Amino acid sequence: MNKLLESVLPIVIDLIWAILFIVIVTVSLFITSKIELMLFFMNVHIKYSILIFIFINIYIITTGLLCRVFTRPVIAGHSKIGLNRKWLNWRLNWHFYSIVFLFFSKYVFYNRTIRYIFLRLMRVDIQYNTYFAETVDLQDANNLLHIGKNSGLGSEVLIATHLAIATDVILYKEIRIGNNSHIQARASIAPGITIGDNCIIGFDTLMSLNVKVDDGTRIGGKCGINTGVKIGKNCKIGDNVVINPNMVIPDNTVIPDNCIIQNLQDIEKLHPTIIPIKK
Repeated sequence: MNKLLESVLPIVIDLIWAILFIVIVTVSLFITSKIELMLFFMNVHIKYSILIFIFINIYIITTGLLCRVFTRPVIAGHSKIGLNRKWLNWRLNWHFYSIVFLFFSKYVFYNRTIRYIFLRLMRVDIQYNTYFAETVDLQDANNLLHIGKNSGLGSEVLIATHLAIATDVILYKEIRIGNNSHIQARASIAPGITIGDNCIIGFDTLMSLNVKVDDGTRIGGKCGINTGVKIGKNCKIGDNVVINPNMVIPDNTVIPDNCIIQNLQDIEKLHPTIIPIKK
């Protein structure tokens, strides 16, 4: 029986998405039609312009409300794709988010108020004064994402709290971005990343799983920060720097442009008086 259910699961998943979409559109149109009756005195062009605007906002808020009612918080860890509670809950959350993200992402990210309401309903820990460029590629909107006050995400920044680690296994991990930190254009933020307060992550920089960047650190453009790297406080990392997996960079370290940090000896050459922190 389970094998049969697994084989038809993709069809069921698509059907659920379609049903959710129809329900959300229907509810939004119903509410909008009631509002239309109150605008009978308006010029027809002005009235329908207002109604389109109202419909879009009702559609977005309705999606968030239904997600809050019918889904549970996403649980960190990993799961197989299939008939298990963890994956199905994440997938349902993603369904609700995609119903808005596919059609109105630029509007949501541009409109600070509607963005705050919608993402809060989706359980994202976000502050009202967070900045989003209209072209941010936010792959998830769930309780695993935390973004602090006055922080910003630049154009085409990619953030995902999930990652396929095998053909049939999905990893879910928290992402935490502190206060007053900025992720510049086209940077990629993988699951499990923690970025402290007052940090800057440069444009086109790729950050892999489980990276930790402490307060006050600045990372240049086009860097590659590999899995498990830990970078201390107030570090300055230049452009085109590559840091190998699981390296620990001490506080106040300065790494010039175009460096490859492969081992502890590379750090000692930069700061011979500093003994690197060992794991």
